[in-house]
Amino acid sequence: MKRIIRSTVQTIGYLIKIIWPLLWTIIKTIFVYAVRTLVVMFIGMPRACDMVASDLVRKAIDAGFPSRYEKHLYVVCYVIAVIQFLIGWIFLSWLTLQIIDWIF
Repeated sequence: MKRIIRSTVQTIGYLIKIIWPLLWTIIKTIFVYAVRTLVVMFIGMPRACDMVASDLVRKAIDAGFPSRYEKHLYVVCYVIAVIQFLIGWIFLSWLTLQIIDWIF
């Protein structure tokens, strides 16, 4: 019986060691989305999407993406930015409701 418990505890510890970096990365990514979404509330959605899309296009071209597709890449990055901000708004709405439910 002690061997089964020890084996189970070791397995759980091993899984936590494996899963924790992935879980921490997900938490940090959600936090970054939330902060970006808060910034969008102050500077406006079109301007923020333009800034994010331009930054992503610049990074892609610096990494070796062909510059002749820059306009198409900009459109794709702009759509990604819009989706990113929508996900952030949904997360912040959910978080607000959870906090209100927790308080009351």
